[in-house]
Amino acid sequence: MRHVFEHIEKENFIPMMREMYRVCKPGATIAIAVPYALSDNFFTDPTHKMPFTSRTFDFFDSSRFLHENGIIYGWDDIKIDIYKSELIDNPPYGPDLDFVLGVVK
Repeated sequence: MRHVFEHIEKENFIPMMREMYRVCKPGATIAIAVPYALSDNFFTDPTHKMPFTSRTFDFFDSSRFLHENGIIYGWDDIKIDIYKSELIDNPPYGPDLDFVLGVVK
């Protein structure tokens, strides 16, 4: 999913994650590219609604510190492994983030 997630409303992020998780087979990989939350590209496009940092998906990965918060918020039904979380230079707009997530079922 290349430059899709930043266009959804924040309140739709978890439902979208749940649906994506539901339709994926165990072991599926999900590639996601989004503008970094503090990049010019994120702020200048009025259609961008959901900001992302390198830690946004940490809530769903049991090996990450923020996963505890994901459990508190009731998101522990979404289980992923983060294979890649990388800041990519994207001149002149500013950095993007590339993620590769693995579905754990």
